[in-house]
Amino acid sequence: MSISPNPEAIIAALRESGYLMEQEVATQLEALGLRVWTNWAFEDSDEGKSREIDVRAIRGVARNEEKTLGAFLEIIAECKNYSNPLVFGMSGYGLDF
Repeated sequence: MSISPNPEAIIAALRESGYLMEQEVATQLEALGLRVWTNWAFEDSDEGKSREIDVRAIRGVARNEEKTLGAFLEIIAECKNYSNPLVFGMSGYGLDF
């Protein structure tokens, strides 16, 4: 006999995973005009195994038809849910903390 989880247990499991963060990151990147994929699978060429990127987003940022050149912005995000906060700083990029 299998016991199905109740709705509260399902919500708790979602909050403990990175899934809700993935969806929020994807929503915010789409709002910025990027094309977004979640749970994007690719083959690890070193090990020949399937891997997954939580959020992948891309947008063209420059285009020269005459020279058939283009530039793209690509964001690859791994979303994790930790009980302890992580803090990152980037000096010299206008993001000093």
